[in-house]
Amino acid sequence: MRNILLIVCIGIVLFIGVSFFFIHGDGSRGLTFESVRHFVASVFFVDSSTSEILHQKYAEAANAAKLKILVVPGHDDEYSGTQFGGIREADMTAELGEELTSLLSKDPRFVVTLSRTREGGYNPIFQEYFATQRQAVTDFIQNQIAMMNDLKAKGLLQTVTGVPHRTAVSEVAYRLYAINKWANDNKIDLVIHIHFNNYPRKNVATPGIYKGFTIYIPEGQYSNSKGSQAVANSVFSELSKEYSVSTLSHEDLGVVPEQDLIAIGSHNSLDSAGMLIEYGYIYEPQFLTLQKRTQAISNLARLTYKGVEDFFNPAQ
Repeated sequence: MRNILLIVCIGIVLFIGVSFFFIHGDGSRGLTFESVRHFVASVFFVDSSTSEILHQKYAEAANAAKLKILVVPGHDDEYSGTQFGGIREADMTAELGEELTSLLSKDPRFVVTLSRTREGGYNPIFQEYFATQRQAVTDFIQNQIAMMNDLKAKGLLQTVTGVPHRTAVSEVAYRLYAINKWANDNKIDLVIHIHFNNYPRKNVATPGIYKGFTIYIPEGQYSNSKGSQAVANSVFSELSKEYSVSTLSHEDLGVVPEQDLIAIGSHNSLDSAGMLIEYGYIYEPQFLTLQKRTQAISNLARLTYKGVEDFFNPAQ
């Protein structure tokens, strides 16, 4: 919807601009190419998610369409993410995703979609979307990147350097952008990506020095930043009651704005509120035995659910 509005507005502005040759009849300046560029930027970055929008949607969900949440366990069986001591990140994220989906589904105003499970792999909806929409997703990626690069080149977008991340392999990047496009197409209101952290070091078989959780959200210039920030703050409030914040520099902010993570809308590619939660470093003690890991995952799911519910329904 935002891209359609952008195209229409550009067409209108260019038509007016050409008609008046950017000069009024009295010789004074009217529209200029500079003003057109700023107008295009304002449309591209129009708020797509805010606290007010989300609260209104939740209020209306009592009698109308439900508020839509997408839960995305990070990685998959093909690209399983990090691992430690035989524990795969993809298995941990799927387990937490299943528990979080179950909890969120208890709220009758939510309709929750889970992208992947432990036993079945990707939800058939996404299996089909990945397979049949490759050209549409590829065009979507190219369009978003081109518009973003153009705004950067014209000085209408400030590049903000965040925490260094590994570059996703091409197929993983495709799937992440595809999930964003699917979320846009299906008017999802909130996307929650689930991850566990790690970092490169000389001996990856031994525990590292960093610990703690962090929540990544879209950087403040992005269309979905306001709604994302509001929900993430509530989830952070709950998680921080029982778990420490990441000790890695910049991640120690707790809620970290980021421009480059595809999952939360790199190149302004996600309309809905979105957050990527790194629930801790995979080598931390609470994850190293089956019993402790099961307990920790259940607790993390519960606190995340509580944070989401506290945002939408603080009077509960």
